[in-house]
Amino acid sequence: MKACISYVGSGRFLIFLLAVAILVGMAFGYFGAGLGGPLLDMLSDPAANEARLAAMTADQRSTHLLITLTLDMIYPIAYGGGFANLSARLVDRNKLLVAAPGLALILVDLTENVLIALMLQGDTAVIPAKTLVTQAKWWLFGGCSLLVAGLAIIAAIRHYAGGVAKPSIGGHASREI
Repeated sequence: MKACISYVGSGRFLIFLLAVAILVGMAFGYFGAGLGGPLLDMLSDPAANEARLAAMTADQRSTHLLITLTLDMIYPIAYGGGFANLSARLVDRNKLLVAAPGLALILVDLTENVLIALMLQGDTAVIPAKTLVTQAKWWLFGGCSLLVAGLAIIAAIRHYAGGVAKPSIGGHASREI
């Protein structure tokens, strides 16, 4: 188990997650081209979700559902896992604490996918919940981006200030000289 946790926190795994995120992102463009508009993941307004859903043909809904149940189940694990991995790699202590927003992002995005799948199968009653989850996803994405950027800036400052140091959330940074 310890070897598995060590690998998930490794640089090789981070590169793997980045590669998966890039490939899946490219696949979204390729397979989503025939949808006639944005994926429902991109819409956080209830009226916009209703209008987009109503504008889709049966084939477009079917394609969107296939994208949601395949590509969009992999994508959050790749980019959310990347945020979690990178955050944890930038600190010495409390790694789980700084990885938590990225892990939460994965769960929120996967929840959004379930709600989108229900919408695409005709359950419009979930639209209000879906829009709230989509907004939460975007807030978490922004928060994870700021967290990683902040931790990276702190690590760079400490590195160039005279030694290799990683910030520590809730404690003192260690310094390797």
